[in-house]
Amino acid sequence: MLTTLPPELQQYIQSQLAEGYFKTEEEVISEGLRLMQRRDQLSEMVRAGLEDIEQGNVTNINNEEESRAFFDSIKSRGMDNLRRKRG
Repeated sequence: MLTTLPPELQQYIQSQLAEGYFKTEEEVISEGLRLMQRRDQLSEMVRAGLEDIEQGNVTNINNEEESRAFFDSIKSRGMDNLRRKRG
């Protein structure tokens, strides 16, 4: 694929190469596209989370004790999942 970038983007790519962050122009552009993909994934996660909130799929935590119990429960389920996967 051959494309022409505006001068300010060309300069930015050159600065990334000069700083040693990347070895080639293709690496700079590939990283930019990967970041765009990640941004899109995160946007979808936020959208899904907001939808859950609107539907009332939330857990209310009102104090330190409830917070500790909630996270202990998550930790316990995670440890159980690891044990099952390891056999």
